[in-house]
Amino acid sequence: MHICSYLVHVRPGLTELDRVVAALNAIPHCEAVPSTDPEQALIVLITETPDREADEALRKQIEALPEIECLALVFGANDSNLVPAS
Repeated sequence: MHICSYLVHVRPGLTELDRVVAALNAIPHCEAVPSTDPEQALIVLITETPDREADEALRKQIEALPEIECLALVFGANDSNLVPAS
């Protein structure tokens, strides 16, 4: 399982942030939350995929959205680098 979090910067001048959040939430394995600051066109995105190949495919699908200017990975983990709780 791959779990990643991203900061999603939308294109300058885009005023319909909720539409971008809805588009991201419609993609399987994605959960998007918009910034609470209306001045910032920023979205926090969490993804969870079963394996590396699915993670790569999902990232490419997200990057292809025309509203997205930048997709910045801020955290990534997979089963092999997670430590079980004691």
